[in-house]
Amino acid sequence: MSAASLKVTSKARPGSRLAVEVAIPAERSQASYEAAISQLSRSVNLPGFRKGKVPRSVLVQQLGGLRIRATALENLVDGTWQIGRASCRERV
Repeated sequence: MSAASLKVTSKARPGSRLAVEVAIPAERSQASYEAAISQLSRSVNLPGFRKGKVPRSVLVQQLGGLRIRATALENLVDGTWQIGRASCRERV
């Protein structure tokens, strides 16, 4: 992930606080979703499949889209927050 593709804005708030807003491109969001599926397929243990060999369609059916999206969002926010925070520190 590079900071060049992110749009980071910051605003001063009362009490020595800073509000940071980061716009994430759709491509990065899709890449995070694909990475979450890959990560979950390697770690999930479903009967009838070797660990790490669960087909994508079976994985989505068994885990549900909500769990996959939650994993993708968690990874996306963690990575993006680190970049956004570093970008704000450079500006100050």
